[in-house]
Amino acid sequence: MSMLQAEEDPSKRQRLYETSQRFHDLLGKTEEVIVGYSANLSSITDRDVREVVVSLRSTYRTEQKGVIYEHASSNPLVHALVRELRNFLEDYREKVTDQGTSLRLSDIVACLEFIEVDVGYHLEKDPGQNGYLHFIARSHPDLMTKPDQGGIILAP
Repeated sequence: MSMLQAEEDPSKRQRLYETSQRFHDLLGKTEEVIVGYSANLSSITDRDVREVVVSLRSTYRTEQKGVIYEHASSNPLVHALVRELRNFLEDYREKVTDQGTSLRLSDIVACLEFIEVDVGYHLEKDPGQNGYLHFIARSHPDLMTKPDQGGIILAP
């Protein structure tokens, strides 16, 4: 069963489906940022990722109301990923605008809601595990192994 099939509210399920179809590229690139960040961090959890997404979504919702306020976390892993994702989203937003199309704040909020629901689905399915992180890592295997910086290869 997928996250969309598990959603009981038909209108929310439809909204999430439409978001996944319309913003497939943005969702995939957002997952890439999360996978890239978590690749060498065994301590990051699905709960941390959910906190990141909730914090960012709150920040963008506040901005929709005309107030610039960044919701923060006391967890340094969460704080660092929030910063990385926010930078990515702002760069993406600027790039899309340069191409003549627009990405509204409500579009970003919808994408963050989609990810939040997806993480929540994996947490409900397997509490205490990192089902979401494992799931998106399988979608982006090339990002999971980062080469060791400065290592020496010895040949026999």
